Amino acid sequence: MPLMGYSKSNEWSEGVSWAHSNGTYLVFVQVQEAYKHLTNNRQCNGLNHIAFMGNTLAALDMLESALQEKQIKILKRDGDYLCFEDPNGFAIEVYADKNAIEQPRIETNRLILEPYKDSDVKDVFAYASNPKITQYVPWSVHKNMEDAQKFLDGVRTRTSYMPGKLFFIFAIRLKETGRVIGSIDFKNPQPWIGQIDYALSVDYWNKGIMTEAARAVKSWAETACPKVVRLQAGCLAENKGSSSVMEKLGMKFEGIRPKSHYWGNDQYADLAFYSMVIK
Repeated sequence: MPLMGYSKSNEWSEGVSWAHSNGTYLVFVQVQEAYKHLTNNRQCNGLNHIAFMGNTLAALDMLESALQEKQIKILKRDGDYLCFEDPNGFAIEVYADKNAIEQPRIETNRLILEPYKDSDVKDVFAYASNPKITQYVPWSVHKNMEDAQKFLDGVRTRTSYMPGKLFFIFAIRLKETGRVIGSIDFKNPQPWIGQIDYALSVDYWNKGIMTEAARAVKSWAETACPKVVRLQAGCLAENKGSSSVMEKLGMKFEGIRPKSHYWGNDQYADLAFYSMVIK
């Protein structure tokens, strides 16, 4: 189990549980007669059920609805706890963490910052397929809709609701049209540090859009993340537009870190770093 990244979490007379830093638990039990009547208990020895922890209550509600739509058997739902049966007969437990922070929906004069939707895939491809935008970001130009879908799938995988380990990627949506024109994310490299990164459709450069979005995320973080005392960002040294956003946000230039970003194929880039103390 340690080779898989799991460490022993708990041990009792009937079994043992192993925990992973990603929030999953593997529970091995020896089923006793006294417990076989329980709805969420598998009547077999060995790997008895798998548990996940770290979702928000809203995410748990969405999962329950999706399971019901697929007619997957719900064994139990009780507040922040959900247990269902997978096709192989395993009991899958999911716990909502009461300390988890919900990704917000933020409105500004011109924008809505919110989690991506499945229907945004065409908008993502529209801005991410322009080679001009990818000259300043650490990802490759999208060549087809499948690339855009992979991005959305990756957003879901990387999202973290845990205080001190947050990772939220917001779609930047124009109020006027409802179209997504870019993204801005907030993450915790350390529990006391907040970092923002962003990308914007070339059609909306030099219109103050990204500054408006960054100020909104900064304002939210100051309230929602009381332990964050430093906000930082970085960009390619030659990206004057991105540097300007950081300066307008109130960040100070810290310096250039030579060859601190690896593009691949033995290609490196110098990054400019900015930061500010917010508490």
